[in-house]
Amino acid sequence: MFKNSKNEERNSKKTQNCFHGIFIRAPKVKSFGDGVEVLAKYDGEPVLLRQKNIMVGSFHPELTEDARVHEYFLNLQF
Repeated sequence: MFKNSKNEERNSKKTQNCFHGIFIRAPKVKSFGDGVEVLAKYDGEPVLLRQKNIMVGSFHPELTEDARVHEYFLNLQF
């Protein structure tokens, strides 16, 4: 479940996993079920999650020079 948590049009923040995320009208994760893995947090809040072959994020990794999120997704084994 998501809700809009950022009023800023565009905001760059460093996650606790040491990569930058561009947050544009970022949704906020309010809850998630069993089997969901939190991959990254910002200010203690989950911003990147995965369940099997599905990933969701509150930020736009494609707007940075860092390709680690994309590489992680491409290397997932199902």
